[in-house]
Amino acid sequence: MKTQKGISGIIVVHNEDGIIEEALVSLKGAVDEIIVIHDGPCSDNTVKIAKKYTKKVYITKHKGRSAFNFITALGKTKYDWIFKLDADESLSEDLRKNVKKLIQEKNIDAFSFIHPLWNGKRAFTKTWPRKSVLVRKSKISYLAFPGFDANISTTGNEKRTNYVIYHKPVKNQDVGWKGFKEKVINRYAPSQARFLLKDFKEFETYQYPGKDFPLRIRIRRHFPIFTNFAFSILAFFKQMFFEGAWREGLAGFNVAAKTLVYNIYLGFLIQEEKWKQKREASSK
Repeated sequence: MKTQKGISGIIVVHNEDGIIEEALVSLKGAVDEIIVIHDGPCSDNTVKIAKKYTKKVYITKHKGRSAFNFITALGKTKYDWIFKLDADESLSEDLRKNVKKLIQEKNIDAFSFIHPLWNGKRAFTKTWPRKSVLVRKSKISYLAFPGFDANISTTGNEKRTNYVIYHKPVKNQDVGWKGFKEKVINRYAPSQARFLLKDFKEFETYQYPGKDFPLRIRIRRHFPIFTNFAFSILAFFKQMFFEGAWREGLAGFNVAAKTLVYNIYLGFLIQEEKWKQKREASSK
């Protein structure tokens, strides 16, 4: 399908009626169409609320992670720019007013925005983290692997902006350790370990140039214990110094420390999963 000049907003959700309306309000008028993909049958009012803002609401087979539905959403879009938003996110008013001006810039194919941490009442970081979610459709390079949808990879030129996307999670893994344990350690880490050991061919791709996982994933898969601490320390320093968490003081250090803990734990889970698969194979 030939694309038109404009912006397609995408939201992938699963039973988010308590928070989705703020996201939809912020997109309405800022983009040229809104695509809502509901992951599996809806058991609350999410679909009903979404239909107040767009006719393009689709219910798919339940897949469990938003990363798996992004390509489906891309197939529904008709504009040449994609703006991906989560149900617990919303555009700042400045971004709403200027998003269509951004895509007029020549030789720029993607934009990143400040995505401040939220403490339940307010944003409490100023310049970090950042998120890249406005991308020229023809320059997207996407592997439908869990976590790879947080920032949309591009083969083109990306520009950093000072515009803000607010993130207001109900269960906040970035503030305190309780939410981190419940959401990241207990839920995401075990499923991520299983996904890391799946065959590459099980994951859909969109304009992705490779025929296998990125090198870092392949190394992690084959040598989870041997490379565990190296990967974890690199992830910590990348977030602290390359991405700029250090500028936010204790708040930045706190999140980077959780990244370190998560990666160490993930390495052991990958190894456990490898042993489990080996036992199951030998018992057949």
